[in-house]
Amino acid sequence: MPDYATHAWVEYYVQGRGWLMLDATPPAGIQAAAQGGPRPSAAPGAESAGSAQVQPAPAPQSAGTPVPQTQSSGAQAPSSSSQGGLPGAPEAPGGPGSHTAGLPTPVKRALAGAACSLALVLAVCLSAAVRRALCLRRRRALFAQNTCRAALGLYRYALHLNGGAPLPEHIVLLAEKAKFSRGGLSAQEMDGLRGFAAARAKWRREQAAPLRRLWDMWALCLY
Repeated sequence: MPDYATHAWVEYYVQGRGWLMLDATPPAGIQAAAQGGPRPSAAPGAESAGSAQVQPAPAPQSAGTPVPQTQSSGAQAPSSSSQGGLPGAPEAPGGPGSHTAGLPTPVKRALAGAACSLALVLAVCLSAAVRRALCLRRRRALFAQNTCRAALGLYRYALHLNGGAPLPEHIVLLAEKAKFSRGGLSAQEMDGLRGFAAARAKWRREQAAPLRRLWDMWALCLY
């Protein structure tokens, strides 16, 4: 490269025009002409390069301006053949997006029936356990060592068996004696109360309808 072609230049930005070129070191021929010396001949093509019009550089894009992206020729849209068939065709079993088949309807019905039967058995067992516990508790109360407390329990049990109807007079007198007496009732009087309660329970069981009998046995736990 000759000495007259070695020079530097800078660029400065102008709003609305972009980056413009500024030649801070003019060519050697111009500098020699300004000093009065002979102007060296320019190399072929140098004059045209020096006289070329300076083109403004494009303005820098802001950060918010979206930059268009071109899609390369290698990345193509997936075709219908890559998906395993024509568009809209059903996928093969076991392919992508396929769901596991559910249980057959007979199996579902069998499982539902087994679950209902198990729930029913558990409900019956729980009801039987509760009924047994209540019956044992009432039996301990009716045969307690405290005759006054046992007599009053027998009186309330007889009232419940009688449906709230008035009881015979001697049963009422025995209940009043057990309530106000300090000595309690004798063994014969307690046997009379227990016999009357057992007779009322037997009568109610025989006279009640089947549904009422089940209600008395499993809901009220009367006998």
